[in-house]
Amino acid sequence: MADPRDNIKDDDRKEKSIASYIIFCEDGYHEPAYFKSFELGSRLMISTIGRQGQRNQHFFNAVKKCKEDGLLEVVDGVHKIKEGITENIWCVFDRDENVNQSNTKERDDFDFSTSIKNATDAGLKVAWSNDSFELWVLLHFETGSSGTKLFQSNIYARLTDFFTNLPQKSDELAKIIGVDSFRYEKHLKPKFSQHVLPLLNERMNIALDNALPLEAFFESNVSFHDRNPCTMVHHLVRELLAFQTQ
Repeated sequence: MADPRDNIKDDDRKEKSIASYIIFCEDGYHEPAYFKSFELGSRLMISTIGRQGQRNQHFFNAVKKCKEDGLLEVVDGVHKIKEGITENIWCVFDRDENVNQSNTKERDDFDFSTSIKNATDAGLKVAWSNDSFELWVLLHFETGSSGTKLFQSNIYARLTDFFTNLPQKSDELAKIIGVDSFRYEKHLKPKFSQHVLPLLNERMNIALDNALPLEAFFESNVSFHDRNPCTMVHHLVRELLAFQTQ
């Protein structure tokens, strides 16, 4: 008797052997560019979807897109990934606390923590950062201080200091850093793919190690919005890196 697998085309076998990741990101450039850089044509396909908004808006947008694409369904009033779906679906959340608007803090705290819980309950994986994605960037260059809060402005200042004192740099990078009143967020972040991403790739293992004590510092009963500084991006990165050794 003929083996029915003999009728499967080589292209079909190849397609099924490629792992697929769908990563919903808050911003429209830096996070998508970062995760897209892990793509491996023969083993790993990564679809990054940016500009998803913050907190619960991010979750709602991700759910809407997944339902449109036939990845999610509603079971007993709860969103669930459909049986048989092989795509790995992640949401990348940032806290982005506005320390100058205390009147919205309680609502924002609630939204951040509930968006993580809602996504997890729906079967989506979450790589969140408190306070911002730039914390993950910073961990490639220095350790974080557990228990000492870091907000985006603090992180930008540290990244500015690091790049200002970078001992070896290309002529183009030196020109960027050499401008008057150089600031990472103003002068270098817009050129993330060209000048920042290559340095992150060189220091990947440093960031993976530096993220662990920040995560371990907080007990599991501490609300997500109170875990600062902390990032879970390393869990997603470890998954993506595993395909490079297969």
